[in-house]
Amino acid sequence: MSNFLNKGGYSDEERYIREREAEKRDELHDKRDSERQKQEGAAHWMTCPKCGSALKEVNVEGVMIDKCEGCEGFFLDKGEMQLLTDRKESHSFLNAIMGFWSV
Repeated sequence: MSNFLNKGGYSDEERYIREREAEKRDELHDKRDSERQKQEGAAHWMTCPKCGSALKEVNVEGVMIDKCEGCEGFFLDKGEMQLLTDRKESHSFLNAIMGFWSV
């Protein structure tokens, strides 16, 4: 009887079941990680990294940048610094920043 199990039979069925269970475990693990990342992202979305207050989007020369309602710091997303410095209407980047603080 043990020769039958070693050559296939129940051992193949058990291997198949273990493989399916491992696949399901991996899917659940990936799903949990994805949900955790979403929740962590939502907890930090539009929150000031310095003081934790809410960030508000303001328009500076056509570029939407984030301004903290608490500490009044400003934060740029990827590419926004380049957009501000490349503006032809702007006399200088410093003028753009000074204009921002008056918003």
